[in-house]
Amino acid sequence: MTAIIGRLSGEWRDGGSLRLVPLPERLTGVIEIHRLELRLDEEPGDALSMLTELERQMAGRYRQRADRVRSAATRAATRVLLARWLDCAPQAIDIAPGPHNKPGVVGIAGRAFCAAPLFNVSHSGGFSLIAIGNPARLACLGVDIEHRDPALDPFPIAEMGCTEAERRCLRDAPNPLDVLYPIWVAKEAVLKAVGVGIPDHLQSVSIELRPGFEIGVNSRTDACAGVQARMLDAPDGYAAAVAWRSKDDAEAFCRREGIERG
Repeated sequence: MTAIIGRLSGEWRDGGSLRLVPLPERLTGVIEIHRLELRLDEEPGDALSMLTELERQMAGRYRQRADRVRSAATRAATRVLLARWLDCAPQAIDIAPGPHNKPGVVGIAGRAFCAAPLFNVSHSGGFSLIAIGNPARLACLGVDIEHRDPALDPFPIAEMGCTEAERRCLRDAPNPLDVLYPIWVAKEAVLKAVGVGIPDHLQSVSIELRPGFEIGVNSRTDACAGVQARMLDAPDGYAAAVAWRSKDDAEAFCRREGIERG
């Protein structure tokens, strides 16, 4: 198998336009990431037909059309991508929240499904990212995208959520926002991958920016041990990152620490 799912690229109904985000060869067959360019000036329309009744109700609670589109179109596109892996109708997939409300596939049409793909989503501004992971290769997966606000003061945010090493990088940077946003999306992707509460663990992970797309993840919590991350190609004015832990890394950590895996 050379890809997680059939590559869905090009126009996707009225929910927006899906494009595959390029990843290095070493991640082929492990992770696929799709970027959805949202049509915020139109109601979600056909995307609603792919959702459960509860998901349609959740989307309908948003007063702003843009928020309704982000909710409905992202969920519908996620179901379409998962359905290609599971060979079922998008509406048949049972998705339920896990720890810290991180959603996951738990079955198909009420029947438990053990080898479900991992997935994670993020949206900001006019774009969504949908990451799909091979369950045979991955222990966890997270993704994040943020729209860059050029008027943002980075230092109050850095005091709240960045480690001293990260704040030092901001202080040394000609443009601190060029450092803050990559650090922030990488940090959130890591914490989303392992499924811990983001506000409580921002200081537990320190991101080291490296040349190109590669980054280092330094963690003071066992939950994030072995997690890898990299920056992603993002539209102008955005920053994006993906984080994952391979099953090999997870097993090695447990053996080293004497932890029994359930």
